Amino acid sequence: ARTLICPFNQLLDHAPCRGTFLELGCGTGIYSNLLAIQSPDRTVWGVDLKPDRIAAARKTLGQRTNIFFEIADAAQAIATRRVEVIAAIDLFHHLQAEVQTSVLQAIYSGLGSGGLLILKDIDCTPRWRYCANYIHDSVMEWGAPLHFRGRDEFRRLLENVGFHVEVVLMPKAYLSHVLFLCRKD
Repeated sequence: ARTLICPFNQLLDHAPCRGTFLELGCGTGIYSNLLAIQSPDRTVWGVDLKPDRIAAARKTLGQRTNIFFEIADAAQAIATRRVEVIAAIDLFHHLQAEVQTSVLQAIYSGLGSGGLLILKDIDCTPRWRYCANYIHDSVMEWGAPLHFRGRDEFRRLLENVGFHVEVVLMPKAYLSHVLFLCRKD
């Protein structure tokens, strides 16, 4: 069902064709797999805190040698490998506001000059789409708190961390997907 509501093809259009990628909060590995399948010139690391999700992701590897999955938190994953691109797809609204800031600072510090953060989240407008997503995520992650930011607030946060930010709106189905392409000089 996730492939029906998340604009993965549009996300792939914005990813460089080669390089080392790290996907934070990769879940069952959909985006990581798509990155690796689309280009053998990419090396992709998917990390998540939930062992059951990493176990499911590892079952998708087959014989491919350009993709890896491991249990790790964001700070640990960023600190232990050099990558050109970091992706976070629908992760940040699951992090508390102060954690969002500290993870973004770690990402900025961990990326080299010219590095790219591909961050997709949900916008708070229009309100009906935001409410639909809130209900969706509340059901999928029952009891877990959600911490959404509007796109302007998110952009300011990213710029305050040091990124140059391009915002791409990608509404699909009942959701207000918003993509932040964040470059480090």
